[in-house]
Amino acid sequence: MSKNKDNDQSGVAMSTKANRTLVLSLHELLFIDDHTTMMMDDRDYEHLMPLKPLIPSAIIIAPIDLIDKIGKAFLIALNTGKNVSVKVSELELYILRELCLAKVEYFGKRVGLSLKRKILNALYADRTKEENLLEQLLRDIDLGDSK
Repeated sequence: MSKNKDNDQSGVAMSTKANRTLVLSLHELLFIDDHTTMMMDDRDYEHLMPLKPLIPSAIIIAPIDLIDKIGKAFLIALNTGKNVSVKVSELELYILRELCLAKVEYFGKRVGLSLKRKILNALYADRTKEENLLEQLLRDIDLGDSK
């Protein structure tokens, strides 16, 4: 999880480096692709709205890089019939997290729950490993508490 030097939660910067991997199924990729729309800078495109109408809890606005990653991965999954690894950044994981309503089913598949599990694992797995390692190291240290 991102940390701000001042521990102030406003304006927390998230990594935009694609250093996490999600392995996504065709149905998950299709769901993400169908439920994202392009984020556009309104200074460059005056008076334009998102290309898909915004429906509460149904569509998120995403940067073009993420839309491209998902689109390319979808084509690979469609052509191969296999799950596809997609490199994403911490910021992209938080954007995708907004789609993850556990009850969502798409073409008979529980994509909401599977995406939520994959995204949260990608966000927190490293931190959990570090905490477990620290716990293990501390367990072996004599803290002198027993008298």
